[in-house]
Amino acid sequence: MNQQKLILIGHMRAMRMNGDTRPLRELARDVAHLITGAEAKRSLEQDICAAYLREMRKESLDGAEEVELSLPFETGDIGRYRTQQIVHVRRDGLEDFLKHDVVLGTEINAHDAWEVLQRRRTLAHVEKRQKENATHTEELRAIGYDPATQTNHDMHKLGDIRVCVLCGEGPIAGDPWEHEHETPVVIGEGAGRIGWAHRSCNRSKGSTEMAHQTI
Repeated sequence: MNQQKLILIGHMRAMRMNGDTRPLRELARDVAHLITGAEAKRSLEQDICAAYLREMRKESLDGAEEVELSLPFETGDIGRYRTQQIVHVRRDGLEDFLKHDVVLGTEINAHDAWEVLQRRRTLAHVEKRQKENATHTEELRAIGYDPATQTNHDMHKLGDIRVCVLCGEGPIAGDPWEHEHETPVVIGEGAGRIGWAHRSCNRSKGSTEMAHQTI
């Protein structure tokens, strides 16, 4: 995101924190007044609206300082709303973020539910990514790389180090690899080795000599 957009987003946030409750498009239109050209302005308005929402979502989920909203009662026997300084709302079907003391109580409740859902989605994504990355690490180890000491760049420089379990040769152009089998190893020595074979070798197995086998 370029510096100009960050500045405009900052202006929009300040307007919200000053209690401005106008639709997001109106705020974007106000801060875009220095941009010339009608089409450029419309495009910029859309861009900074989307960028503003992205930034406010992140701020809301980053554990920003909470505030308590209390009424001017002499006693403290009435509860207080606890919420983020800027609150996620949805009005007329449109997403926005408003200052805490200009939103409805039910919108604060909705913000809490939204925040829980976003965190669950983030956690689910991270857990899925973690599982996939751990599986990929084991795949690389089974091939013969060492992800504990080799970076992705290091492994790229080594190239494809697989060897066909049927003919003993390395990669051959136009003859893709197939997963032939998994070979178990002695307990304590790590994961089993994945057996790779050239497609031509694998599909001719048991009927003819291997396509690339030397005599």
